[in-house]
Amino acid sequence: MRGFLQGVLWVTGVYFYFLIFAQFSFLEILDGLDGLDGGGLETGSLKLVMGAMALGGITGSVLVLPLRSRFSWAAIMRVAAGFCALMPVLAVVGSSSLGVFAYAGIALGIGLGLGVLTVLLAANLARIMSHVYVGAGLGTGLAYMFSNLPWVFQSTPEVRCYVTAAAVLLLALIPLKNVEGKTLKRKLPSLKLFPVGVICFTMLVWLDSAAFYIIQHNEEMKLGTWGESHLWRNAMVHLLVAVLSGWLLLRGRMVLVLATAFALLGVAGLMASEEVLRLVAGYLYPAGVSLYSVALILYPAVWLGQKGATLRAVVLFAVAGWVGSAMGIGMAQDLNRVPGVFVVVAGLAMIFPLVYSQVKHRKRELAVCGLVAVPCLLWIFANKETHIHSSSDPISLGREVYISEGCIHCHSRYVRPNSEDVLLWGPEGDIAKVTSEKPVIIGNRRQGPDLLHVGLRRSKAWIRQHFIDPQSLDANSSMPSYAYLFKDDRGEALVDYLAAFESVDLAKRQAEIHQWLPSSATSAKSAERGDYLFTTYCASCHGEQGRGDGVLAGLWVKPPANLIDSPFAFTSVDDGGVMLARVIKFGIPGTDMPGHELLSDSDVKTLVDHVRLLRKK
Repeated sequence: MRGFLQGVLWVTGVYFYFLIFAQFSFLEILDGLDGLDGGGLETGSLKLVMGAMALGGITGSVLVLPLRSRFSWAAIMRVAAGFCALMPVLAVVGSSSLGVFAYAGIALGIGLGLGVLTVLLAANLARIMSHVYVGAGLGTGLAYMFSNLPWVFQSTPEVRCYVTAAAVLLLALIPLKNVEGKTLKRKLPSLKLFPVGVICFTMLVWLDSAAFYIIQHNEEMKLGTWGESHLWRNAMVHLLVAVLSGWLLLRGRMVLVLATAFALLGVAGLMASEEVLRLVAGYLYPAGVSLYSVALILYPAVWLGQKGATLRAVVLFAVAGWVGSAMGIGMAQDLNRVPGVFVVVAGLAMIFPLVYSQVKHRKRELAVCGLVAVPCLLWIFANKETHIHSSSDPISLGREVYISEGCIHCHSRYVRPNSEDVLLWGPEGDIAKVTSEKPVIIGNRRQGPDLLHVGLRRSKAWIRQHFIDPQSLDANSSMPSYAYLFKDDRGEALVDYLAAFESVDLAKRQAEIHQWLPSSATSAKSAERGDYLFTTYCASCHGEQGRGDGVLAGLWVKPPANLIDSPFAFTSVDDGGVMLARVIKFGIPGTDMPGHELLSDSDVKTLVDHVRLLRKK
């Protein structure tokens, strides 16, 4: 019984560390960084850090081979557990001072420690655990259950880091007793060809990682599948299905377990994109994860035998665990739903090795089928209709485009009350109205301006040009081009959706603008600063000399004002430049003149002085 508990503790501790720290809390710490790449990690920096973790995992897995030849597996496991315990502490202690490369170093350490630990645990599971099938299922289920307990899942990232550090440190302090000979003996079962198993597990991890990343970064999907209100349900599903997986594997049902896991993950991923099916997806997804997670740890040694187990574990976890995970996350970063093609490709990759022996003597028949099917499929994809036809109303259609193109990943559509948002983006949002939408599109992050009242601040022509060539209007913009949307009706529908506003909001916005005054505590900056600001923000339309002949002047319904000679109808009163400051700050509603809401008051005053100086030349 002691060996059984020892093994359950190790499986639970290692999986718990991986789930709560490596996959969850560490990423939250990176997201919450202040003063690093503008608050949190930029996409490129995040890829660097996560790439370092994957590299560490692969390196740690391979490193087991030379280490195993010089030291005992039990000693290596305990040292690796202690090393893993150090990483969460470093991540928390350095959260306010470390740079990108330091966090990449911590990520590398996480991967190294986990790579060594997971390989040796899988390779020696039968040595440290009696009743290994039941124990592996129970340990895996407990790890997932503890990870989903509300007081763990909802605690701060720092608390979770210390909890996971304590968990693996406890493992390092517990002596490992060899219980070889007490495990249940059984005949070598199906799926005995190791390369076939590696392919199957790689596809499962790839599909799981991609689906998890997409759902986790889509607020609507996340709340509907494994949101906070579903934590107890998730915990129980994980525990029960993991124990069931151990029982099925004990009875030799490896192929059934992997096939069922794939079906559950694939169907759950597709269901998560449909609002009415997300509740069901919330049951299927954890069930699929628990099924294959138990099989993954049992497969290289317990399932295929102890001879050559370490090398098999190295290959399995390096390829399926780390490469499969990196592939899934990398391919899912720009997606807002699980594509059906992901499920099809993963399924075909798993099925082909299993049925190859049945079809290898039918090569000519398969070749004929391929010659007929491939051209047909190519013709279908080449002539596939790209329009969205679910709505004939342009604004409703534009909303569908907004959702399908993933605009919620960078933009919000909710102006927060009693904040600087009201001045920047328009009247405060109605939370009851926003949350009553189906689906709710408040937004996941705010890397760009809020788009709730963009029609009050920008004309349709401006919005259209910004979609086609963002950098033509703002050289520093990180927004990609969406020119392809204007090859059909999606682009104009999206413009109509964003440009729509209510008259009551227009009145509120105009009142806000007329009440605004640049801070009296700030003063204009140097003439050189004025030249820079004018060149950066104004010259593309008004021209470098201010005569209304900029490179974009021909795009607008009304040509930009000649700032040298034309009368300023909106500044008929000599008010010291106040009205001109409001135009620079907020634009002119109803025209193509945009505002520059993010400019500081001193920069606005500097531009006012620059424009007034142009008129005196």
